[in-house]
Formats: sequence, structure tokens, C-alpha cells
Amino acid sequence: MTNLADYEQWDYRKIFKIDPCNCEDEECNTFILSVRKTHAITQYDDDQKWVKLAILDNDLLVDLIKNCISTHESDGEYLDDRERLEQMLRK
Repeated sequence: MTNLADYEQWDYRKIFKIDPCNCEDEECNTFILSVRKTHAITQYDDDQKWVKLAILDNDLLVDLIKNCISTHESDGEYLDDRERLEQMLRK
């Protein structure tokens, strides 16, 4: 398991990344969730390093965060990590 104590040095864009949409609409408030091609379920033959997985608006971004938090069990050894993760995401 990743050590949350090392959060500040964590290379969090190594496998997944979330970037603002780069469309021409200045009022666009969506984000693109991407994964490294080497971790994608489907094999891609082109030279892309990143595979776009989803378009997320603010509500879906919050939903994704809540899903990440919920993967930590609410009892047992993961409780402290879950609480620290929630505190970090609220900053």
C-alpha cells in the first residue's frame, strides 16, 4: 500500500492524470481522466503514451473522489489512511 505520509513527494501523475479539457469553449468546466497506455485494459498500437478514459464535470469529479475514498475500509488498519486521505482532499 502507498504510504500516505509521503504524500507531498508522491508522483501522483505517474499512472493516472486529470487535466482540464483543452477545447476552445472558455466556459467549459470539464476534465479529462487519462491513464498510461501500459495500464489500459485495451491494447493500443499507436504512439500515444496516455489513453483518455472519461470526461468529468465537477459533479463526476467529486463522485470519483468519493469512490476513491470509499475504497478504504472504514474499520481496521485502513481507517487512519482514509482519514488522512480525506483531510488531504479537503485542502
